Amino acid sequence: MKSFKLLSLFFIFLFLISCDKEETGKELFIQANQSSLKINDATFTAKYTFRTKEDVQNASININIIRDKDSKLGFIVKFDTQTGTGLYDGKKYYYIDNKNKKFYTSGEEIEAENFILSSWISYAIQLVMLDQDYTENIKERNDKMIILDKNATIGTLKTTVVETTLPINENKVIETITTWFDNETNIPVRETRKQTRDEETISTTFEISNFKINQGIDKSLFTLSAPQGYTSEIITPKSEPEGDKVGEMAEDFSLKDLENNVITLSKLRGNVVVLDFWGTWCKWCVKAMPKIQSVHEHFKGKKVIVLGISCKEPNDADPKQFMKEHNITYNSLKYGEEITHLYNVTGFPTLFVIDKDGKIIKSLSGYSDDMDTQLINIIEKNL
Repeated sequence: MKSFKLLSLFFIFLFLISCDKEETGKELFIQANQSSLKINDATFTAKYTFRTKEDVQNASININIIRDKDSKLGFIVKFDTQTGTGLYDGKKYYYIDNKNKKFYTSGEEIEAENFILSSWISYAIQLVMLDQDYTENIKERNDKMIILDKNATIGTLKTTVVETTLPINENKVIETITTWFDNETNIPVRETRKQTRDEETISTTFEISNFKINQGIDKSLFTLSAPQGYTSEIITPKSEPEGDKVGEMAEDFSLKDLENNVITLSKLRGNVVVLDFWGTWCKWCVKAMPKIQSVHEHFKGKKVIVLGISCKEPNDADPKQFMKEHNITYNSLKYGEEITHLYNVTGFPTLFVIDKDGKIIKSLSGYSDDMDTQLINIIEKNL
């Protein structure tokens, strides 16, 4: 009888050990990290879906990428969208705009990598090709990771699904990340991040399909030139392409600021309003903040309102404290991911200048050294 009890305890012990290993799923992230570092080139389709209760926003792109040690980002990339073709060759950024029949080339004063880093494309790339080894960072994570399914089907792929639950933050946001790992390559082929607050859920999904890795892509394919009949333009800080919202009336919205006061855009009519979609996690947003602060200070006492709009913050982020530590005094709203679809925001930072009548008169994407000057000039013309 005693032997039976000991044997039973032994099997219970083995079961508990397997459950603990099953619940973490951490090893899958480590394997994906190691597999990604072995990828020298890749071709794939990336799809982005942003979903709220009211709306769904989709975008897709075909990507070719190869590692390049001479590139600032560690890779060069060429991509095709529904409206054009882009190329980052490690030094410059090029874009064929089929809608307006223009061919853009980044100028000497433009940090070309910003066009990639400020877009959702960069996140899709990171799912497939990492620029450094994050094994130790993964090991230090304390998030709860549970393997939900070891044989889930996505298209023709068999995947293992891991759900990561992040700690509930002070704003009572429940955040879960569900990741599908391809069983053959270990590469994440889908990731969905859900944030639930006050019974409202916002989700962002990145999905990789049609991917081929280490096929020996010829580097000579990474060139781009102006198609016949297209106008060529050099992108400078003063001549960046305007967003497709310029000239339209700004969509109205209401969001809480960092003090939980409700701010409604339409109630700010009579002022020139600057909206800055940003995040504590976005290094180019952080770099832009002193520039935006200088705009705020330049128009102090005048009918100009600068509003940050914090987006997609991790659960442990504190935008209020972050702004205080960086000596940023203009106001900021929170949970901006609820309205990014209204302004077609897919990269960060993205800024809009809205005139006194509520019309969008300027948009800026990414960071530039003279962005404060650009903002001041357009605002002064519309005061």
